[in-house]
Amino acid sequence: MSFTFSGDRQVREFPCQCCNSTVERTRAQLSKGGVDRAMFYASCYHHAAGGEVYFDIIIGTWGAGDSSDHVTFGCRWGAIEGHDQPMCSLTTGAGVFGDDPIFGAKLDRNAALASPLLPEFWDMVDFLLLNDPIVVRFINSHQARLR
Repeated sequence: MSFTFSGDRQVREFPCQCCNSTVERTRAQLSKGGVDRAMFYASCYHHAAGGEVYFDIIIGTWGAGDSSDHVTFGCRWGAIEGHDQPMCSLTTGAGVFGDDPIFGAKLDRNAALASPLLPEFWDMVDFLLLNDPIVVRFINSHQARLR
């Protein structure tokens, strides 16, 4: 069973703090089997060679007003030294966001690698890489520049 988008999708643009290029950020919830499972933020940065996308995905229970089981994973899609194609690598979850309780435990790389939720996180990233319209458009535009 695959993921689906649920709830309202939000898209916003803002200037990048390091180079003033435009950052596109999309946010929505992901559900599986009709149950909301996660909220994601995908931030598309144009400044790096080939572009980069930071994914912050909060996995947990939704709709109960309790975020005590929330954990936030993070990864970056983009160029990796020594590789021909862009790849995903783990980062600290929600590193650019404040300490809002909605994020729960923000996992660093080591904590993410040890988490039993890591396979579900990578499934969500794969889903977003193939299905989120902002992410797909961004990646396709940057992939075309690499050819």
